[in-house]
Amino acid sequence: MTDPTQNFSFARAQGKLCDTMRGKIDIPPTTKEFMNLYVKEYYPELKTNIFDSAPKFSTETDMYMWITDTINNSDVVDSNRLVCASTPYKSDRNDATHQAVDLGLYPTKFKPINEGDGDYNRRVNWSRIDLSIECKVDPTTQDPFDETADDLLPIAADRKKALGQILTYVENVFMHQHRTLHYMILFLGHYARIVRFDHSGVYATTKFNYKTDGAILTTFLCRYSARDAAQRGHDPTATRLELRDPLVAQMRKLGQEKRKANPEDHVQQMFNASLDNAWPWYKLEVNVQRKSGEPEPPRDRLPSFQPERITRSFVVGKPHFDAGGVVGRGTRGYVAVEVNAGGHLVGPFVYLKDAWRVDHDGIEQEGRVLETLNHHQVPFVPTLICHGDLKGQVTECQDAWARRQARNRQLNCPFKRHQHYRLVVAEVGKPLEQFTTGLELVYAIYCCLLAHQAAYEKAGFIHRDISSDNILLHQAPNGTWLALLNDWELSKRVNSPAARRPDRTGTWQFMSVRALNNPDKEIATEDEIEALFHVLLYHAVRFLPHNMVRDAVPRFLIDYFDGCRVKGDGEYACGL
Repeated sequence: MTDPTQNFSFARAQGKLCDTMRGKIDIPPTTKEFMNLYVKEYYPELKTNIFDSAPKFSTETDMYMWITDTINNSDVVDSNRLVCASTPYKSDRNDATHQAVDLGLYPTKFKPINEGDGDYNRRVNWSRIDLSIECKVDPTTQDPFDETADDLLPIAADRKKALGQILTYVENVFMHQHRTLHYMILFLGHYARIVRFDHSGVYATTKFNYKTDGAILTTFLCRYSARDAAQRGHDPTATRLELRDPLVAQMRKLGQEKRKANPEDHVQQMFNASLDNAWPWYKLEVNVQRKSGEPEPPRDRLPSFQPERITRSFVVGKPHFDAGGVVGRGTRGYVAVEVNAGGHLVGPFVYLKDAWRVDHDGIEQEGRVLETLNHHQVPFVPTLICHGDLKGQVTECQDAWARRQARNRQLNCPFKRHQHYRLVVAEVGKPLEQFTTGLELVYAIYCCLLAHQAAYEKAGFIHRDISSDNILLHQAPNGTWLALLNDWELSKRVNSPAARRPDRTGTWQFMSVRALNNPDKEIATEDEIEALFHVLLYHAVRFLPHNMVRDAVPRFLIDYFDGCRVKGDGEYACGL
């Protein structure tokens, strides 16, 4: 079966990234407010301005050459830790978007190599870059933020394109690394902005002249380079496995053994596919949360329990699934293997989900929901192994906005609080789109109907996010392909209060018409059944015989699933 929708529109993807930022950008009125909030510690404010001799730039090439030399030839950034590299033209070989940020700070020992095209034309490495730097000659027409607009989003095409570019850069950093946040410096002619990104939103400085006020930027670089990796936004619970790490050899050996034992097994195929040498591999920690009602260990016994009880570790290669984006949950899924205290791989393959869950009152951890569903023997749902929040890893943009806007009595914060979270389940499924027959597709939908009914009637939960990505094919011991209704993170108890989230619940492409037309509508059973129909139609049109002209399929899918209209109040509603 072939998919007639495989052509990828990068410009359209950038436009979608920009659309996700509505209400997710904040710019305080002074640079001092930004500095005091995020980079106040370590060193006092410097009076030195290493950028005061900046010449008039006629091209971006002039800018990145001068800025690279200025940073590297100063003592502001500790060259034993970080170094500035120019990477304006060569994209990362792993990057499907083929984008290259102009400059970046890299760990000194991982500075991109000179491939023979000059010191100012190195290849960007999204898995190693520490801080991104982008250069634009025009400070007005290429500024990605519009401080005259209520939502700070630009309308002009060039400015919107610039915003799409920097969001793509940050998306690439979040995809290739395990980050809690990422900083970027924008050079706009003789002006600059310092920008901080996390999964809640964007917090940026107002535009300032770095020739006259460059001490701000000098101070930022000095303080930033003095921070440790975790403070610069690297996840301390994710350890990158370098090529010579013993765990890398164990992962390769395990993959070879499983392939030899059962070449047709989809799980080993997925694991071996993740062992991509060009992609970073990691050891990820899961802070295990006790099951509901499980007693606290006696304090005198806690130390001996702690290594196995509190934290479990799993090794992963390239993610099997990556939701992408900058703001939001940023969900990634991996075929994983557990590592014991002795540093050896143990147990079967499992599925590890890494996400920034929405942390609002009434939203339960997905692991708690699965625990309840498993207890009530709900069929066709994943089996929980372990789960837990990662301590101290919470987005901050929402708090910065709240502190600043409290003075203006604006209480409806558009930024969501996200908590970093990991979940491990026993079953490793494959995407629904990999079904082989129409019967298999229909049976998968049937399995999800049974799971939804049992969860509702036995455990008192409703899923609320039926979508193509949330249904996985899973092979039973007898070889039959079943389906799992996955991703219960947006579910809620049937009788819980209705108001939980500040916006729609669900995946736009598969939500019911009534849910799309009424953002405040509480998702009910009839909405979920309609969503399952939309999932069935989506895959049938893409992969099964039908009476539609092949060339018309992409437009139909866009109009039917992505289409929308804007109501008089500016709210999006269901397409025609």
